[in-house]
Amino acid sequence: MNPVEMNEAAVPVAAKDRIVWLDMLRGFALLGILLINIVGFAWPLIYAEMLHRDIPGNALDDVVFHVASWLVQGKFYTLFSLLFGIGCIIFMMNAEKKGKSPRKLFFRRVLILLVIGILHALFLWWGDILVMYALCGMLLLLFYHCKPRTLLIWAGSLFAAFALLMIVGTGLMFVADSLTGGGEGSLKSEMNLEYQKLYEQSIANYGAGGLSDILAQRATDWGQTLSNLVVVPFMILPIFLIGAYVIRSGLLQRMQTEVATLRKVMIWSFGIGVVFTILKEYSSANMKLDATSMYDAVQPLFGFFGDLGLAGFYATALLALTRMETWKSLLSSLQWAGRMALTNYLLQSVICCLLFYNVGLGLYGKIGVAGLALIAFVIFVAQVLFSRWWLTRYSFGPMEWLWRRMTYGKWSSE
Repeated sequence: MNPVEMNEAAVPVAAKDRIVWLDMLRGFALLGILLINIVGFAWPLIYAEMLHRDIPGNALDDVVFHVASWLVQGKFYTLFSLLFGIGCIIFMMNAEKKGKSPRKLFFRRVLILLVIGILHALFLWWGDILVMYALCGMLLLLFYHCKPRTLLIWAGSLFAAFALLMIVGTGLMFVADSLTGGGEGSLKSEMNLEYQKLYEQSIANYGAGGLSDILAQRATDWGQTLSNLVVVPFMILPIFLIGAYVIRSGLLQRMQTEVATLRKVMIWSFGIGVVFTILKEYSSANMKLDATSMYDAVQPLFGFFGDLGLAGFYATALLALTRMETWKSLLSSLQWAGRMALTNYLLQSVICCLLFYNVGLGLYGKIGVAGLALIAFVIFVAQVLFSRWWLTRYSFGPMEWLWRRMTYGKWSSE
């Protein structure tokens, strides 16, 4: 692929038409996602969370881990989900303006994303989010022509269904614990024994195993995440719908042009985010390892609103900062990484595999959370510099170019 071929293959959105703030937010979200994902690449994070176990380390590691839990975990995936929902609607609106079939084109786009996500999950990262985004994106097609108010009603209804699933699921677990007598014989205790086995298995396979061991462990870990396939769409699709609402209602434009609107959204999102994050962390601290309680049901519900609120606050705060010249010049570099979001997301997985798995440097289970945070910042800065270098030569990032070519067709000039 050469510069001429790439630039002739597709015409980018004109600079004047790009919403730079959204590109900056995508870059910012990529940093937050990496700060959490890198821990999952370096430790059995999925099983540590199920066992309510902190990642081993010193006092500084513990501080960084708990700060990340409060301010980072869940917030940046939610921010990325909001941006995905916004981007989906913008994509379909632009396709419609050009006389294309927005639904047909978008379905092809998310179908390609689904394939990329499956390959990513199997060969690089069990915590892949692209598969869920693609599946929920297909469902978003049903809401393309909905009015803003209808989008919010559906978002609320889907969340209510999610809450019901959590309550019913927790109730069934509680009944199962009662029938088994609770304590060490409870269903939750039996599950924890399995998680402990998988925790130790992860250390062995990722840290010292061969390629086949790593692939097998990754498939097992991805299977654990897919066990939530019924529930996760009720968490992700409402966020997509809120992102669609932001576009359809004109709120995005108003926040960019009206200081009062921006300030109002920022204050409300901050208040909601802080209150529900406190409730989430309180619930987490009171969840029992060997017994089911009401905290198992309400913790993810509080987390939904806490993550959504702080994601909204981060987005509006960044927009407010870009109104100040000093901060604008400092934060503008984020847009380079954001314009190559898919490439950089996948590249983060490649780098982390080479750093932590035994097929590379084999640092799995050997670096504390503070050290991992430092490595994440170094990787991200390198990605910003690489993205800027690449985009001064090409119109799109490599994966964005491939995704676009497969969406529009090989010889299309769209």
